[in-house]
Amino acid sequence: MKKNGIPLYTHCSIIAKIKINHLIKKSLDEGIDLTYDLDGIKVAYNPKHTNGIDATIENNPTKMDLTVPKIKIQNGIIPIYSILQRTPMHVIAGSTDGNPLVYAFKNENGYAFKSDYDKKTIQDIIDEIIKKFVANYFSAIDGSIATIVCPSENSLNQVFAYAFRKNAEALGKTINIQEDYLIKYPVDDIRVEIIDNAHSDLNKWLMSLPKNIANKKRAILDKALDTMDMKHNGTFAYHFIKDVDIRKHISNTMKLSSHAKNIDNENIIILDDTMSQGKTLTEACQLLCESYLPKSITALTLFSPLKK
Repeated sequence: MKKNGIPLYTHCSIIAKIKINHLIKKSLDEGIDLTYDLDGIKVAYNPKHTNGIDATIENNPTKMDLTVPKIKIQNGIIPIYSILQRTPMHVIAGSTDGNPLVYAFKNENGYAFKSDYDKKTIQDIIDEIIKKFVANYFSAIDGSIATIVCPSENSLNQVFAYAFRKNAEALGKTINIQEDYLIKYPVDDIRVEIIDNAHSDLNKWLMSLPKNIANKKRAILDKALDTMDMKHNGTFAYHFIKDVDIRKHISNTMKLSSHAKNIDNENIIILDDTMSQGKTLTEACQLLCESYLPKSITALTLFSPLKK
């Protein structure tokens, strides 16, 4: 069939592209400019506004406190510093907790940097803010420091760890980074220990819900686990579970590696790419404190929680 001389499928495709472009032009002038093309969505740095992401050197890093149950050091309070601050932004692909800059660094959901210049500009800003953190942290801390990288199947954590080491060493600091200190459990292990275990906290919670709601929650979780199998090499990751209530009832998703070194009486810096609900950092802190007696723990993330 044709409409105005144009094949109908082509006509519909053109309308879809016009609508997508309209949405982008209408709602995405927000700190990082986005443009749509057939290859996906391109992310470009724009210093003229700070919506979507605040990459202003003077405003970063930001700091928040995370309350971690069951640990005795620091009264259970872990300071978390973030290099770049995420701010509200409408995205076409991904959840409301996502951010195109995060996606561009990870090459996820069809996002990529518009040019090498845009990527380098943002990386240079990250370098300067890391140096600010390092200078302040090392001047306030007394004693040995160990840096532990949260486990992740994407490469952004390793990129962040490299940037941290590079900038700290540029300031003359000795950095001991341990990238495989913590290990995430495979999804199959989570299914056995948590999903199929009738006595798990998750299943006790599901049993307390009306049956129709419990079934919906279980379907959401099953879909998230299947996605981890397909897109995350079968390794568990909280960010695939968008339902906050489900997240709250899943724990013990990581372990110490077999060659983890003693960190008693050391100051610990935990590196992670993105802070969301804090579940991964909470588990990491609990696991470290169950096994050792660190002197202090501080977390440093590349991206902050989404600012409300």
